[in-house]
Amino acid sequence: MGVFIGIACKWAESNNRVRNVNSIFPYSTKLVLFGLNPIIYIGAFWMINIDDPKLALLPVLGALCIILGGIFAILFSKFLKLDNKKKGSMFVSGSFTNLGLFGTIFCFSFLGEASLVYVALFRLFEDFIYYTIGYPIARTYAKTEHTKQKFHHIILRIAKDPFIIVAVLVIAVGGTLSFSSIERPEFYSMLNELLVPMATLLLMIPIGYHIKLEAIRKYIKESMSISCVKFVLVPICLISLAYFTGMGELENGLVLKAILILSVMPPAFVSVIPTQMYDLDIDLANSSLILNSGLLIIILPIIHVIMNIS
Repeated sequence: MGVFIGIACKWAESNNRVRNVNSIFPYSTKLVLFGLNPIIYIGAFWMINIDDPKLALLPVLGALCIILGGIFAILFSKFLKLDNKKKGSMFVSGSFTNLGLFGTIFCFSFLGEASLVYVALFRLFEDFIYYTIGYPIARTYAKTEHTKQKFHHIILRIAKDPFIIVAVLVIAVGGTLSFSSIERPEFYSMLNELLVPMATLLLMIPIGYHIKLEAIRKYIKESMSISCVKFVLVPICLISLAYFTGMGELENGLVLKAILILSVMPPAFVSVIPTQMYDLDIDLANSSLILNSGLLIIILPIIHVIMNIS
């Protein structure tokens, strides 16, 4: 729904029906990231017992999801004999993963509010890896020279990043409430049932506004290669590792199901940012993003069947 609203806004603006629609999006995005999401995740942590030591593997699996995606994408780009600009775009498309928006809404829709805790833990190292591994590797494929940042400058930037600060605070507050004797108010479940779709809608509208459909046909091979990475190779690796480490035993299989959903998420919308920063192939990244996000129409029913069988 949000994507179609965004597309409609773009059409209305191009036909002079409305003006400066784009100026609203930064405020709606900040409302979600700094307002709605903290309320959602604190409530989710509050209701769940997170004292099982095996849950400490979730951030590791989340990190592997990003790293393996990047490795497989580079291997495919070498097989396709792509130039450096395309290799860089393939890398970010394979590594940067839509865990926050799609991961949250689909885990919530399929598994309920309890799964949001596992989404938050799975994403714990996400931004850290993007800053310390993702962006530096993408820069190595740049055609032009870019100033390399020292490691301590990167760490300092991460420490000051408001998104990371909020994420850490949410986990700390929610975890503290989970271990405390304070009971979560009964209305919180109904509140999250309202806030999760609202947050998703607000984030999807600007995505629909910025979508470029015309370039997809030129990058079918590259986009389908990323499909193989995102929907086959990475899930097989993660689910196998999670299963053999005993995570299927946690919460009657709920944790493993959450990992399955998160492991098949398409490229993140922020994957386009490093392609813009380092003059990589923006159209390739955009095409891969749109095509693989659209393929969720096929992938999610398959995942739903697999979860019901298990």
